Amino acid sequence: MAIHFRLSKHRRSLKLLGQLTFYSLFWGIGILKFNARNLSVFNSSTINVMKKRVGHLPISGGFIAFLMILQFLACRGLDEATDFSDSLENNGAAAVNHLGFSHSTGKNCMNCHKFKVAGSLYKRDLLTVYPGAVVRLTTQSGGQGTEMGSFTVDNSGNIHSDKNIAFGSGLYVSVTGTSGMTDYMTTPIVTGACNSCHGTSVARAWAE
Repeated sequence: MAIHFRLSKHRRSLKLLGQLTFYSLFWGIGILKFNARNLSVFNSSTINVMKKRVGHLPISGGFIAFLMILQFLACRGLDEATDFSDSLENNGAAAVNHLGFSHSTGKNCMNCHKFKVAGSLYKRDLLTVYPGAVVRLTTQSGGQGTEMGSFTVDNSGNIHSDKNIAFGSGLYVSVTGTSGMTDYMTTPIVTGACNSCHGTSVARAWAE
């Protein structure tokens, strides 16, 4: 968890950096565009003073470019920068280093993404996400038949995959928790959009 919290603090630092460079960038551009000669309401002596105070500030194209690079790097570091450590802490799940993170747990991923399979998995309390659990799709109930896909739940409680899966007339879902216990869905599914039903019209998906 210590490693992940350091990453979370890094995201916060990048966010602050992005905000600072954003405002600095526009301040710099404003200074460059400022032309005291257009301020006809001032007399000539006032304009000369403003030229000395504003016209000689160390603002250059290179400095503006530097600010733009900082802003770009900050935005890259903040791509989808939801603070997952906070959400995991609230959900009471311990992070597993190699599983990675995603976002929008519990929401229908297909509303934005073009995944073939995606969903969220919780423990029995329906609040704690279940990293490390494995979701399998098979052609027969009870985990039998041909396995069409196997997906490990990440630290945010989600699975998602671009793998093309032929659902045909329906595939059966089994979920094996880190306890080794396996739960089975008794009815087949014809879509990989798990959260279009679970957590919406039926209970959240969970496993032991």
